[in-house]
Amino acid sequence: MSDVKEFTPDNFSPKNPQKLSNDFKDKITFVKFYSPGCIHCINSQPEYEKLATALKDDTKYVIAEIDCSKYMDFMKNLQRHNGHKYGFKVDGFPTFIIFINTLYFQTYNEGRDLNSYLFY
Repeated sequence: MSDVKEFTPDNFSPKNPQKLSNDFKDKITFVKFYSPGCIHCINSQPEYEKLATALKDDTKYVIAEIDCSKYMDFMKNLQRHNGHKYGFKVDGFPTFIIFINTLYFQTYNEGRDLNSYLFY
């Protein structure tokens, strides 16, 4: 079983994607936006799961992912606004976004290995 939390419309609003649900208040949330058939997403998954395992007992972090192929309305909404309305855009897979205290903070563009994630 993976320690990566799966985002759904219940905790990540497609209508308000720059803000997470209050379940993530006072948390640093790292979200991987992915497509299941993307080779880059597949290749990044083992290290991403290691990150989730490494931080699973630290209550200030949440490591999550959202399968964009399941939420086409979400993707259409982001594309319609070209990311400007929300501060970020998903223009390739995988895209990693960091939220702090439920609000969009920044896009992560560093290495895709455990050490890069941990020392960011």
